[in-house]
Amino acid sequence: MACLSFIVVSLNSGGQETSWGSPEIIGLLVAAGISWIGFWVAEKYATMPIAPMKLFVKWEWRNVPLMIVVRTLLFFHNFAMVRAFDGPLFLQVIGLNEITSSALIIPFLLVAAVSSSTANMVCSKYGHVRTVFLAGLAFLPVGVGLMSTLSETSSIGRIVGYSLIAGFGFGSGTQLTMVIAQVGLPADELTTVTALVGTSPSLGGTLGVAVIGSVINNAFRQRLLSSSSIISATAMNTTISLNPNDVINTLRSFPEGDPARQVVVDAYVSAWQKGCWTLVGVAGLEILLFLFARRVQMDDGSKKNSGDRAVIEREGEVERIREKETQKEKEKNANFKGKKTNDDVGEIEGIREERREIIRDENGQENEVVQEERQVTTDDVQDQDQVVTATPVKSRIGTFLDRLMIGLQVKA
Repeated sequence: MACLSFIVVSLNSGGQETSWGSPEIIGLLVAAGISWIGFWVAEKYATMPIAPMKLFVKWEWRNVPLMIVVRTLLFFHNFAMVRAFDGPLFLQVIGLNEITSSALIIPFLLVAAVSSSTANMVCSKYGHVRTVFLAGLAFLPVGVGLMSTLSETSSIGRIVGYSLIAGFGFGSGTQLTMVIAQVGLPADELTTVTALVGTSPSLGGTLGVAVIGSVINNAFRQRLLSSSSIISATAMNTTISLNPNDVINTLRSFPEGDPARQVVVDAYVSAWQKGCWTLVGVAGLEILLFLFARRVQMDDGSKKNSGDRAVIEREGEVERIREKETQKEKEKNANFKGKKTNDDVGEIEGIREERREIIRDENGQENEVVQEERQVTTDDVQDQDQVVTATPVKSRIGTFLDRLMIGLQVKA
């Protein structure tokens, strides 16, 4: 949390309120690095870590860190919704009203939900996880790249079409990244991995808005400061803001037809294009990282053999191994119990029955000593019929010592 906070603050402040080389920005970035190292050390030596280090160092579990990074980068593209639709800044800058701008988020979200469900069903039925993920993800840079061409002259149909393409690519990987990270892990690690991957959307959305927002903010500010009309306008009216977050208020400061107004629109459209091209690079990085992911297999259970297709069988295989181990343990315990009963049958019979010893004393009188060693339980009485013959197994020395002790008791 501390590391993320330092990064977001430095990205939002750098190049605007303070320069990137200022001690404040450098100090924030250094603090972010120290916080990250502290978190890593704490997790490494923690008894119950939130993010166990073994999940990130085992090569056979490489899908976990890869999918966390890919899923985080995937939600960088939330920036497109925040800036273009949810704000909605960009669409208002190019001339659309607030209601229309807000309504244009529906096609993006709708196709993203449909593509997410479709990708899961196709992978479950045909098993081509890698192909489906890469094919769907390929639409993302195409859609974002097309959205970078939007301007004040773009029609609503063009905006909707581009957002549909970007939404299809965005939605196709939202759920598959979770499944790919979980496949092949032990059952006791699934909850931890699910929680870690589940936090990626929030992390990606926060970092995406901060990173891409920083790109747009700096590009917008630099473009305005290079215009003489804007410099003269801000000199006469100090209330005019160069902050891209206040771009709507800045446009309202200039009347229609004022050249300075068009400069502000062109500056924001140019900055928007740079932000979109940055997202195209992020999408390319996602595709590149996924190529290093371990191959996973999915199957709906209807087909056994699959060449290119793979089946989620690791979990079932683990369960089968555990069942076999449990069965072997039961058989071992049963055999041990039976062996113990046969070997100690003499001792059990001696416990069940009263032992009588007749010893003659010095005067020739006969005394009977009855020794009860243990009370016979109800279960022992029921099982007594199963013992046919049993002779107490004792050595001669043991028998002699027993008789000697009983004799001493009688004399006393």
